[in-house]
Amino acid sequence: MLYIVLLNQTRAIFLDRDGTLIQEKEYLHRPEEVAVLPGAGAALRRLQEAGFRLFIVSNQSGVGRGWFTLDDVAKVNARLAADLARDGVRFDKIYIAPEAPGQPSRGRKPSPQFLFDARDEFGLRLEESYFVGDKMMDLECGWNGGAKKSILVRTGYGREAEKSGDARLVAAVIVDDLPAAAGWILARKREDTRMEDGKASCHQLGRVHPAAQSRWTSFSLDLMACWRSHVTDPRQEWSPRLSRTKMKSHWHTVGPSNPSAPFSRMSSLLGSPWSL
Repeated sequence: MLYIVLLNQTRAIFLDRDGTLIQEKEYLHRPEEVAVLPGAGAALRRLQEAGFRLFIVSNQSGVGRGWFTLDDVAKVNARLAADLARDGVRFDKIYIAPEAPGQPSRGRKPSPQFLFDARDEFGLRLEESYFVGDKMMDLECGWNGGAKKSILVRTGYGREAEKSGDARLVAAVIVDDLPAAAGWILARKREDTRMEDGKASCHQLGRVHPAAQSRWTSFSLDLMACWRSHVTDPRQEWSPRLSRTKMKSHWHTVGPSNPSAPFSRMSSLLGSPWSL
């Protein structure tokens, strides 16, 4: 259980700001114009409650162009954070790249530098994290940083990006909005958890019965068959109390042609937990 908790704390969601969290308004710099997209707060809270840490990564080239200041950006971000705080949402950090295109920049997307900074500061596992945005540069940032998946939302400029025909989109997940992205991520997390539980169960069985493993090498093949059955059919309950019929079926698949003989031998080695 401790391992699962610690693993969750190292997973993150990196989010674009304009067009993903809030309505796209060209070069937004007035806090009173911030409008959180429908369902964004509840979606972020679900992700947060599932153990994901939340970060914003945003290009704000209006600063580099001289149209507004970093202080204006900070005020907009403060308004956004306050609005989402009412839904119980908290961002660990907000990263801003103020440079205009063509200006030297350390973190301007699609550079993954801010993802690397978050990884180093917060101990994140980028390979278990996601990037969500409405532009190709958001997807590229996730890919460049080694994120598990880059997700394109159709809000903001997302529909235009989807229609662009960019061949790289085949590597992305495309959904309607942030709530749909959260649903996809959480479903993927549940699937990954089931697979990890299946592996852990088989590993535990191997440790509980080392004599059976050492005296009967084909026992490991049976465990693998059980694990494959478990992870490919999420409806199947995993239990060390496998029925005689099920165990015979596994032995018939991966063991000798006559399952009765090895099953009898294994029953004597493993004892009552494997009996009916």
